[in-house]
Amino acid sequence: MTNPTENSRPLLRIGLLAIVAAACAALLSGCWDRREINDLAFIMASAVDKEKDGYRVSVLVPLPGNMGGPSGGGGGSGGQKPFAIDSEFGRTPSEATKKLQNRLSRQLYFAHRRVLLYGEDVLKDGLIEIMDGSTRTPDNRLTTLIAVTSGKAADYLSAKSNIERFVTEAIREMLQSDISIPIRVKDVIGQMNSVGDDARFPYLEFAPIKDKNPSNEIQISGFAITSKGKMVGLIKNEDALGFRWLRQKFKPYMDNFQTEKGRYSVQIGKNSSIIKPYLVGNNIHYDLRFDVTGYITEAFDSPNYENPDETKLLENAVASKIQNEISRVIKELQDKRSDSAGFGQLLYRSYPGQWNRSWKNNWYDIFPTCNFHVSVEAGIHRIGMLRENLAQRE
Repeated sequence: MTNPTENSRPLLRIGLLAIVAAACAALLSGCWDRREINDLAFIMASAVDKEKDGYRVSVLVPLPGNMGGPSGGGGGSGGQKPFAIDSEFGRTPSEATKKLQNRLSRQLYFAHRRVLLYGEDVLKDGLIEIMDGSTRTPDNRLTTLIAVTSGKAADYLSAKSNIERFVTEAIREMLQSDISIPIRVKDVIGQMNSVGDDARFPYLEFAPIKDKNPSNEIQISGFAITSKGKMVGLIKNEDALGFRWLRQKFKPYMDNFQTEKGRYSVQIGKNSSIIKPYLVGNNIHYDLRFDVTGYITEAFDSPNYENPDETKLLENAVASKIQNEISRVIKELQDKRSDSAGFGQLLYRSYPGQWNRSWKNNWYDIFPTCNFHVSVEAGIHRIGMLRENLAQRE
């Protein structure tokens, strides 16, 4: 006689499989954690400023409904701006962001943020805790470009751009251009977690333009240097070029040079460099060698600039100016006890054992005592025959 229980087991198995299949289908049939585009406020840029007892966070959000055409102010339809700027204050940047979220109809979405600006007061107070909070949220992109501003960072979000629809796009392009060194969130995190390679940031200012008071034109005037996570100084103008040589982030640029025979504009087109640490007894030395190639773009008050002797004078002037710029930057870094050029990391790679035993724990006391030897060789090519070929008749 057949046992009824045995007959029911296959049916029970089929029933259980059907339940499991139905449960899986229910889970796969929809997006339980979906976020609709219409419910999101896409952050293009944000700014963090230090205020008494806390921080103010400002965000720039594009408004698609106001991007109808180029007519009107800011390129929006009906003269309305194609973006909105809002801000909130809190004891920490995260608290300020939470307060801002609590009174907005859309969810703040930072995954598309391209630019993050810090007021210089934030850097002077210290970035370690600030950056720690930024990296704990998955939406925060590690490739976001960072810059430091003169004065309040929020003022730069509301500046006008004559070319770009959003000023943050203009800032982003400048931060990636030949006049700067692109610094991203992931770069700063790596530098702040290592000894011998302090963080550095592009430094933004409003350009002083005649007949414009106040000016809304933004420029990169140099770099902010740090020591132990805090801003300790600025490297600006011509010395900023020297800093770029040290960082070995060379990009072609044009500069003016003066000799006893005339004035020249020279395009510095190529560079090869070697920075090598070595020891003399217990003293640390660095040998810095730069090989520079350029060509003349303009010549004034120099009727014989094609003459080899005049070319040599110009080559000496180019080499001397670049050498002085580099030497001034090194002295400034040593005076500020800031290794934003990464000399400590070069020393570690050459002498890893001694670095860990003797130098790592007191590098900020050792760095100002290091000796630097800078040499620059310049070659001027593509001099041309402008006057003889075009400006003089046979």
